[in-house]
Amino acid sequence: MLIVPGKKIVQAWRADFWKKDEFSVLIMSFEKAPGGAVVEIVHVGVPQHDQKGVRNGWPAFYWKRWKKYLAAQGKK
Repeated sequence: MLIVPGKKIVQAWRADFWKKDEFSVLIMSFEKAPGGAVVEIVHVGVPQHDQKGVRNGWPAFYWKRWKKYLAAQGKK
């Protein structure tokens, strides 16, 4: 794992049901923008058998929840 505070996170990532030797790499970059920030995600090495699940999972399980959480933080 690599963390550059306020800039980037790079980590090995895998789903529980993947084979033990199947790992992907998740890269998240953060950049200030007017009124907030831009988060860019690159997720490489996802096994073929789960690419659709991962692609659909990001908005369903992460982006929507993060957006809700961050909006609540902005109201404090």
